[in-house]
Amino acid sequence: MRKPTWSGWLVVILVGSLMGSGCFGGGGPKEKKISLTLVGAENLNNCGEELANPLVIRVYKLSAESKINSLGLVQLWGNEKDVLKGELLSQEEIVLNPGQTREVDVLADLDTSFLGIAGNFCETQGDCWRWVSAVDAMKGKVKITFKETCLEVTAKH
Repeated sequence: MRKPTWSGWLVVILVGSLMGSGCFGGGGPKEKKISLTLVGAENLNNCGEELANPLVIRVYKLSAESKINSLGLVQLWGNEKDVLKGELLSQEEIVLNPGQTREVDVLADLDTSFLGIAGNFCETQGDCWRWVSAVDAMKGKVKITFKETCLEVTAKH
């Protein structure tokens, strides 16, 4: 049996390094799973009345955040393809009922730099109807509570 030569060991080390760096297709994860817990308060979206209402929520996968952060709810809702042109990669719609909790997993691919959440509240206060975060900053579960006129985020890192 032949003893391994230095050149043989060098080939093994180089091939191992290339495989570890992704040169042979490994390359690490292609998607990041973001786990969301959506909680509807008992007085969800009550429009200033006693009766709570279901809330339509949209989850946006974005390549950038500048456009969504400059828009009001009325400007955004129903016009996403036009007003978020160049930044909107996809969107998903979810209906949340008062008192309901939903677990939602979002798969963010390599093009998704930001995740945006918006609630179509009948009355809002300021910009608390939306939340936008960098995907890289999101670790663990993100809990979002939807209240009367706003959403509140508790990110668990």
